[in-house]
Amino acid sequence: MLFNCPLGEEKARALVEVLDLAPGSRVLDIGCGDGEFLRRVHARWGGDCLGIDLDDAAIARASAVSGDAGPRFEVGDAGKLPVAAELDLAICIGSTHAFGSGRQAFAGALAAMPRMLRPGGQLLLGEGYWQRDPEQAYLDFIGEPVGVYNSHEENLQQAEAAGLVPLYAATSTREEWDHFEWCFRLRAERAARAAPQDEAAVARRDRVRQWNHFYRAYGCSTMGFGFYLFTQS
Repeated sequence: MLFNCPLGEEKARALVEVLDLAPGSRVLDIGCGDGEFLRRVHARWGGDCLGIDLDDAAIARASAVSGDAGPRFEVGDAGKLPVAAELDLAICIGSTHAFGSGRQAFAGALAAMPRMLRPGGQLLLGEGYWQRDPEQAYLDFIGEPVGVYNSHEENLQQAEAAGLVPLYAATSTREEWDHFEWCFRLRAERAARAAPQDEAAVARRDRVRQWNHFYRAYGCSTMGFGFYLFTQS
């Protein structure tokens, strides 16, 4: 699993290709995780690329892989970034919770991130959506804030209402979702099997088993994930 979201190789290449960045562009990836997507942006377009995340272990891994020739990675808080960063591209895939809780997360990203862009800059967001109305049992299991409140079209409309212009959109396939979810199950099972006396690993495996059950029963037909490229109006 290269990305911490339901994103496959082919779609990742397509998302990177549609960005159309000029030489020397300034790029920021908020909630970059291990940095795989940002490394691909940098490999294709070059420029000054910075990834930030609150997870210091993820930043350490990202920095180790990238070395001196790749993007820069730092432990950082989206809420403490300068309002006017004059970016050519701001990325936030699966991390809009950096801008608020519950319904305020996506709205907060739509409000804050465009202010970081230079005129004509681009914003790439990855956000969950409902494919259909969720069953109450699924909502009860996930708990509030569930992090998903719109349909795919409503995500686009909310961005347009915030003054953004959609340039491109894509959604995760069932195969991408299955790979993403089953990789979590696979890693948790193997970690617990390798260290059966590790109570934390066993507890994590049990949590992942329960999540996997609800994914199969409800999530695979209910939860979607969209990728949205915007610019300012």
